[in-house]
Amino acid sequence: GARADGTWLVLRDRGEVATELVAAIEARGGRALLVDDDIASPEVARTLIASAESPLRGVVHLRGLDSPEMPAGGLAELRDATRRDCGALLHVVQALAAAEKPQPQLWLATRGVQPAGGAAPAPLHAPLWGLGRVVALEHSELWGGMVDLDPAGMPGEAALLLDEILASDGEDQVAHRRGERYAARLVPGALDAGRGVLLRPDASYLVAGGRGALGLKLAAWMADRGARHLILTGRGPVTREAAAAVARLEERGVSVDCPRADVADPDAMAAVLDAVEPPVRGVVHAAGVFEPRRAADMSRAEFEEVAAAKIEGTWVLHELTRATELDFFVMFSSAASVWGSALAGHYVAGNHFQDVAAHHRRGLGLPALAVNWGWWEGSDMVPEEAKAYFGALGLEVVPEDAGFDALERLLESKAVQRTIAPVDWRTFKAAFSARRRRPLLDLIEVPVEPGGAASAEGLELIRALEQAPARRRGELIVDFLQRLVGAALGLDRPMDPQLGFFDAGMDSITAVEVKTRIESSLGVAIPATAAFEHPNIEALATYLLGDVLELAAPEPVEEKPPEANGNGHAELDGLSEDELLDLLENQLAGAER
Repeated sequence: GARADGTWLVLRDRGEVATELVAAIEARGGRALLVDDDIASPEVARTLIASAESPLRGVVHLRGLDSPEMPAGGLAELRDATRRDCGALLHVVQALAAAEKPQPQLWLATRGVQPAGGAAPAPLHAPLWGLGRVVALEHSELWGGMVDLDPAGMPGEAALLLDEILASDGEDQVAHRRGERYAARLVPGALDAGRGVLLRPDASYLVAGGRGALGLKLAAWMADRGARHLILTGRGPVTREAAAAVARLEERGVSVDCPRADVADPDAMAAVLDAVEPPVRGVVHAAGVFEPRRAADMSRAEFEEVAAAKIEGTWVLHELTRATELDFFVMFSSAASVWGSALAGHYVAGNHFQDVAAHHRRGLGLPALAVNWGWWEGSDMVPEEAKAYFGALGLEVVPEDAGFDALERLLESKAVQRTIAPVDWRTFKAAFSARRRRPLLDLIEVPVEPGGAASAEGLELIRALEQAPARRRGELIVDFLQRLVGAALGLDRPMDPQLGFFDAGMDSITAVEVKTRIESSLGVAIPATAAFEHPNIEALATYLLGDVLELAAPEPVEEKPPEANGNGHAELDGLSEDELLDLLENQLAGAER
């Protein structure tokens, strides 16, 4: 029954949900603008937003409800859906990010994309979820959530969707199946001990992206497990390093073919597979490219260039081998597709397609495994500056030996999708939740550490706060936070107490740094979301004084007037200026009574 006042922009699906949603919005006091055409640029999105006659309250992207099933082949449909779905989302985000505040909330709806409730998902619109997970991190001020509707379609879906939007409980990744509501969670798990994978010496194994640093390590590992025929594909020529690695494999009696073929090119990959002898019994998709870019700055062409290797390449390999008897079909996905990653909307969209494709294949009775890896030791996809960034987030490197040990165990298991990443959860959860609650990690438990001992500077501040009159306490804590936050942000002047932290350049990492500095200085514990829930120095100071240090209440003042000395004056020797002002205020208050 929540009101839907304001204007809503609804990106129409080809079914009836949009029409029903508009009626539901209007029945609850709102107004909706239906958008039929492709949002081909940010300018088109800006024009639509400007056409709202009352404040724009939300944007609901329903394009992900269209035609969830792909026909045989389906590559053209996949390209069109990705371009339409993700292009529209990019352009809307770019227009909203540049708009005046307050910001409307952005919601995405899909149908049957997520592997919830036991049903095999349809991967056509899966990239939209991957991109959405990144938008949620880069633009938390815009983010509403994603809702995956029942693949069979259910009565009253529009009303259900509107309830998710208007009465959100903070869950931002939800699926509905046969009247049940599911929410996404990452859960801890363990791998069974492996017996040792043995690959067939009389079979061929294809590694897409097999000539990159990780692909070559994988080829050597496969040779250690008995493989004697390897096909290592790549888009470019064979590098000197790759040629040397291939020579070492051939010295061990392994035949290695290195055809030049883009994994997203169906004709090139068909030619590769047609020439294979002996038959292929295992496929590993380890190809990918990555160019860091924020969604607010990403063109549709840039998105497609990075996403194609994962999205189209996965589907090409799926179609070309679906009639082949395979022992395994492994996709090297990314942990970023599970929890998102700033600067990686295109990359995460592609990797999430692989995750959903694994469940889709398994639903067809085909082998499939998607491994959401952290960043591998020696990977050539991660630039040096990104490694420092990941480390600051608590995301640590996957050691080569540990990675291959995990892969071996997974190949022996019945797993469809697993995340393998060494993570400092205390640091990562704090950074991940710095700007809003993230329910995805609620089941990853991190013991709450009590506040430690305050630093010498912190003890001095706390004593000063305890002894200072009420009005002086605010000045002391604000001054402390101005220095602390300024140091974290690298500012060369005191920060305006009313300037928003994130407007001043704070990100998740610096928010965690501020939290850590406050805790180590004052010997207290504060939540990861402190900088988001109290978004400027003034608000954070009030929170620290009242809720953390419990010093916000004014000191009790005795009602009796001070004793006068022989000259008729109060004994004022030894009182500070602030204490004198407090005394004067109390006397004036008494006179007014």
